[in-house]
Amino acid sequence: MPLEKFREYIPEPVKNLLDPGSKVCIINGSSVYGLLPETPFIIMGCNTRIRHVVPGIMRAAEELDAIVAFELSATEGGLDGGYTGQTPDQFVKSLIEYAEVCRFSKPFIIHADHITIKKDLIPEIDAAKKLIAAQLAAGYSSFALDASFSPIAENISILSKLVPMFRDFKVGLEVELGEVPTVGRESTLTTIDDAEEFLSGLAAH
Repeated sequence: MPLEKFREYIPEPVKNLLDPGSKVCIINGSSVYGLLPETPFIIMGCNTRIRHVVPGIMRAAEELDAIVAFELSATEGGLDGGYTGQTPDQFVKSLIEYAEVCRFSKPFIIHADHITIKKDLIPEIDAAKKLIAAQLAAGYSSFALDASFSPIAENISILSKLVPMFRDFKVGLEVELGEVPTVGRESTLTTIDDAEEFLSGLAAH
């Protein structure tokens, strides 16, 4: 994989954290889809709640010429550090530090997993906006917004208040349509009509 073509997709906040000549290559999630349209690929999402596993993952990705995404959810690494103690800024800086020590040269993504908004309420929306702003500033390059606890119309309404925050960035964006019930409850699969209603409604905003 020609690595140099990815370097122009390093987020600006990350460039400011890197030393001159650094080989660290954090990329915006959307660039992978744009640059590898004809190449079958899988990106492994690595939830590194325990930071000591990061060097091993980087060595494996280096050996296999693989792109991986390092991720934490909002509960694992929120503004207060979540239950891992890693704020967005600390998480990104620790990944950069490990990449430098491991001499990791492959492109990788930093993903904000499951920013969950359960209701279209001002406090929940404001909390999500503050977290997203901090993650963008820290150098996150991919995001998952989850408003799937709400009906489709409300889901779209919630997302329409948050997605514009990414307009000037080229981050990857994941959205959630349906909630999978816990074991023991009846599960209803998302239909094609649901998906069309959701995506067309979101696109209209």
